[in-house]
Amino acid sequence: MKSHLFLLYQCYLNLSWVFISVQLARRVFQLERVNSGLRDEVRWEEEKVSRFQEELEQCRELIHCSQQPGSYLLDRLKELQQKLHHNHDIINKMEEEITTLKQENSGLKDTKNKMSVDLEKLLSHREVSGRVMMASHVHN
Repeated sequence: MKSHLFLLYQCYLNLSWVFISVQLARRVFQLERVNSGLRDEVRWEEEKVSRFQEELEQCRELIHCSQQPGSYLLDRLKELQQKLHHNHDIINKMEEEITTLKQENSGLKDTKNKMSVDLEKLLSHREVSGRVMMASHVHN
């Protein structure tokens, strides 16, 4: 009866470890999806910055070649520069977030690996305990 309870308890522990491992794997997968999405956003923002830089250069050329008063063009140029700075700030924030997510992902992987080692130790201990219990039953 005690050996059945012990086996049930060990099965419960094994299922608990499996559940935790599955949860960690799901979290890692979710973080990888978020990380991928953030990379796409960073690429998109970089393309946007590139387009703004091209537009800014075109505006500068227009100012240089224009016979009109430059105040309108200068105001537009300032506006584009502000957008460019804003987009650079967004890109920097996204890169910081990607770095943070990579660190969190690495931490989760380390935790998962440690839990796997602990699970292996637990399974090994269960196997040894089972052998000891069988040996004690044989001697009785």
